[in-house]
Amino acid sequence: MSKSVARDAVNGQLEAALDEMKHIEDQWGTDRSAWPAGQAERYDRMKVSAHRLTGELEELESQVSRADKLDQIRAAAQGRPDLVEGGFAAPDADNGARRRSDPWAPGKGDDVLRMDTPDGLVARARDAVEYALGLSPSARSMLTGILDRDDLPEDAAFILATTSDQYRSAFEKVIRDPARGHLLFSPAEQEAFARVESMRTALSLADANGGFLMPLSLDPTVMLSNVGATNPVRGLARVVQTITADWNGVTSAGVTAEWLAEGAEAADASPTFARATVETFKGAAYLYGSYEIFADANLIGQIPTLVADARARQEAAAFITGNGTTAPEGIVTAVSATAGSTVTATTRGSFGVPDLYNVWDALTPRSRNGERTAFLANNSILTKVRRFDTTGSADLWVQLADGTPPTLLGKPVHEASAMTSAVTSGSRSFIAGDLSEYLIVDRLGTTLVEVPMVMGASQRPTYQKGYAAYYRVGAKVINPDAFRLLLA
Repeated sequence: MSKSVARDAVNGQLEAALDEMKHIEDQWGTDRSAWPAGQAERYDRMKVSAHRLTGELEELESQVSRADKLDQIRAAAQGRPDLVEGGFAAPDADNGARRRSDPWAPGKGDDVLRMDTPDGLVARARDAVEYALGLSPSARSMLTGILDRDDLPEDAAFILATTSDQYRSAFEKVIRDPARGHLLFSPAEQEAFARVESMRTALSLADANGGFLMPLSLDPTVMLSNVGATNPVRGLARVVQTITADWNGVTSAGVTAEWLAEGAEAADASPTFARATVETFKGAAYLYGSYEIFADANLIGQIPTLVADARARQEAAAFITGNGTTAPEGIVTAVSATAGSTVTATTRGSFGVPDLYNVWDALTPRSRNGERTAFLANNSILTKVRRFDTTGSADLWVQLADGTPPTLLGKPVHEASAMTSAVTSGSRSFIAGDLSEYLIVDRLGTTLVEVPMVMGASQRPTYQKGYAAYYRVGAKVINPDAFRLLLA
């Protein structure tokens, strides 16, 4: 059944439910207390059905709109040689050509990793990022960056499979009804869903917990790529994405130059490299509600936003004080443990103007002049900084404007609510440094698992169901010397 036919069928059911509700009101009036019990029950059933059908109709309208846009793109590509590429050998293409307008063209069912050459798979993934519906500009930029950086067929397979509009519609069906949703799959949805499941197995993304991989247009990992205002650390740090468990890179202190006399032998200036590994940790968010709520409201479309909000608040704390063993390593945690990276307050247990300057002066010249150098502190500490300026630039180089100043000593100031709000002996309340030396690693792929029946304390059903989402993220300070932390 096409989406248009399904939409018309649901619309007919909705009109029938609304007509029945109107018929009851016309026959028995609007005073429910005067209605026969059977009529009241029937009216309530029709009302619940109308709510459910309204949600389904909205989803189908959205899917039809997306399908119409794809049809327009395909139609525009007809007879355009510049939009046709050769050499990728998609199984349904003529003369070895593949139209750029449909990178998700049907192939060998779930055999997504072997339906194209490695280069062809990457090229098709680039097309998918360009044409996929529901992706923000920042998400497209982020996914293109992954392909530019790694250029691996495995990454391309993941992006290609999870950006498919057919997979998104299949995902929505199985999330609404995990037991029987697959029975409503169209042939295209069935193939798209099989591709994702095959890709998960091939890339070791599947596990015994089951669940379904979110389409990239709904994945909170992708949604968080542009929320720097909510989480200042994520907005300032260096963020990379991976589909592997951990991120591996190298660090180096660089090469030392020297002055040489004529004919003198050069010293060995070979750089020293060290392995930098960022482990990713599993984060989880659980939400639940009554059967009536899920029947009466379209909560499926709100789940990604709710999970993204919970994850942003979780990360805001972890990126500051995470222990690095069961959660991402926080900046304060790493810098506190590094000798020479803390600055002791002039008067223990207090915070004054000299301490602000001492923290700034203790930074290395490179860290002071980095493009992402900034100050981080709790709002209560920033308020104390405002009180330093009692007579207008008496102690500071710049006049503090209304509210939290955008800059302090020429560098941005950001509120980090997870940092301590009180200055006591031994507290770590104020930090400055180059945030590009803090690396956040997002493992792409958020899995959503339905919990069909929530049990109460006595192990009896509450007639509620839940959704458990889990994801992977890691973070680490690559160079602790790029920061200085005030120790009160």
